[in-house]
Amino acid sequence: MNDVLINEALKFMEEYDLSGDNRFTNVDILALTNFTRVRKMMDETMQGEVSDRFYEVAGGTSSISFRLNQLKNHNRYTHLQNQNDKNFEILLGYWIDNSKITSSPLIGIQLNVGPAAVNRKIIIDAMRDIVKSNPDKWYGINRTEIKGWTNIGQEVKLEHFLNEEDHIKAIQRYFFDLIDELDEVKRKYPNLPWEIDVKTG
Repeated sequence: MNDVLINEALKFMEEYDLSGDNRFTNVDILALTNFTRVRKMMDETMQGEVSDRFYEVAGGTSSISFRLNQLKNHNRYTHLQNQNDKNFEILLGYWIDNSKITSSPLIGIQLNVGPAAVNRKIIIDAMRDIVKSNPDKWYGINRTEIKGWTNIGQEVKLEHFLNEEDHIKAIQRYFFDLIDELDEVKRKYPNLPWEIDVKTG
């Protein structure tokens, strides 16, 4: 796991040319020093009761190693749980835009459906309805895209929590609210191919 963290930090530095002259700068040292600390803070917001609640509603959770692979491959650090249609998934966690060094990480939830989903039309119709019914909460991405992945979600920037006394607890509360929203969506749209209830199924 430490090798993965080091590789990710070096990849970050190379992408932004933070050590392009073959010498470590103070920024490089700061990035390397804090990478593990930041990852542990993200884990703390996502583990424990949050993870248990996500498991209860979504049907599963993701390991730290899986989340690190998501960070490496998709610039996100999330719980991801496929539903009964494996091309229908729920994600909860952090999205990191590494195209600009000044970009803010986003924290939130997404429902994604892939082009190979058997029930794609039913799922997208429900997604449209969810966004239309709650436009102040839910947003949609590529809701008319035929060939690619279609997503809806809720998110806020990490800065949203900086005035809170305890950032970990504030983000945990936000995650609980998002999971409650997901639970409400599942109740309102029982015909979607959700994961079988792990308690009754």
